[in-house]
Amino acid sequence: MDVDKFPEGLQVLAVDDNRAGLLLLRRQLKFCNYNKVTTVTNTTTALDMLRERKGRDDQFDLVVSDIFMVDDIDGFKLLEHISLEMDIPVIFDHVRNVVHLVPYKLQFVIPT
Repeated sequence: MDVDKFPEGLQVLAVDDNRAGLLLLRRQLKFCNYNKVTTVTNTTTALDMLRERKGRDDQFDLVVSDIFMVDDIDGFKLLEHISLEMDIPVIFDHVRNVVHLVPYKLQFVIPT
């Protein structure tokens, strides 16, 4: 595998309710040679697109999602649906309120 060309063929779905953040993420991904990036601003649309493309040649290979969104499904619930219905890696991208994210993430990952 040619490491320099690795991301070129991957289909990436980027999900964020903040349009400015989504634009920035798209630019960052393109800068890193992820050239097939689809962006959506809500998790319901993202989940519908993932389900629609599941098993097809154009299915998504990676999801990059914000965690806290004002939609009816947040990033954690989106992850839950994806992990139950399909085998696609998910990366959380959240730059706001990082201080609040760490304790929540630890609480989410480590059962008490």
